Amino acid sequence: MIRARMKTDAGWHDACIVDLSKRGAGLQAATAPMRGDYVEIRRGLHVIVARVVWNRGHRFGVAAQDELPVANIANDRAPTVDRKAAASPVPKERRRLPRFLEEKAERSRSRGQRMQYVFAALAGMIAATIAGAEVRQALAAPLGRVSSALER
Repeated sequence: MIRARMKTDAGWHDACIVDLSKRGAGLQAATAPMRGDYVEIRRGLHVIVARVVWNRGHRFGVAAQDELPVANIANDRAPTVDRKAAASPVPKERRRLPRFLEEKAERSRSRGQRMQYVFAALAGMIAATIAGAEVRQALAAPLGRVSSALER
């Protein structure tokens, strides 16, 4: 049994890893999370993000998001660092970015769509005004002759 900490929607809890493989783990806790819930399991410097695939009583099984370094977790050794990944700049996880950036981008997109609609409507009105003036000018002389002929 390997002692660990587990984070669920309800907060942090103590847990024990009773079975460990490259793609998942069996755990035991005072309260097992529901099937389909996502949990974060911490053992030393290791962080395991996983989804609960089964639960019975106080025991439950999880499927890990990434492949697990079984020996390092069991022996509580520091995670190994991929040198290529460490050399390249690591973007922040989307979950850690402030939500207001997504909302700001959506507002900006919406504002741009409204401006595009207003400019299209304005251009249509200007084109209609110009076309109306041209038609009026083109029909002014013939209608003037018809009007003078009717007055006689």
